[in-house]
Amino acid sequence: MAMELMIDGLLAILLLVTIGYAVVLNRKLNQFRNLREEMQGMVGEFAQATQDAEKGIASLQSRSQTLGSDLEKQVSAVEGRVSEARSLADDLVFLVEKGTSVADRLENSVSKGLAASPKTSDETPPSGRKAAPKDRKESGGISQRQGQGQEQTRKASDSVSPEARDLLKTLDGIR
Repeated sequence: MAMELMIDGLLAILLLVTIGYAVVLNRKLNQFRNLREEMQGMVGEFAQATQDAEKGIASLQSRSQTLGSDLEKQVSAVEGRVSEARSLADDLVFLVEKGTSVADRLENSVSKGLAASPKTSDETPPSGRKAAPKDRKESGGISQRQGQGQEQTRKASDSVSPEARDLLKTLDGIR
């Protein structure tokens, strides 16, 4: 009987250890279940955040493509304006060169005309310029040619900018 009692005592001790171990295991399983629920919530939030990020990326891509195409349109428009401005600048350079050429020819013509005209004391004022004729009959065809030139200048000035009109008026004054 003593042996049976020892075996029963040993079984009782092993049962108590098993029960203690089961209690500890049960607590850990409960903690795992609670953490599992929290993890599922966190995984759900992470999945939602991932979807939101994907939508944001798609929106950014479409917006960047739209802005890129708008920027390309603006760049091409600016390039067109730049080429037009270059063309106008080339035209202006050409016109300035032609105007300089015409001014040089006018200056040469005027200086040749002054050198060829007879200088009398009553026609030449102290400023060195030729005196204006006293009436139109004295000037003959020169006054009529100047009038025709001024008329042509006025006709041309109707279709040009105000700056060009000022230049033409100045040229009329030189004539």
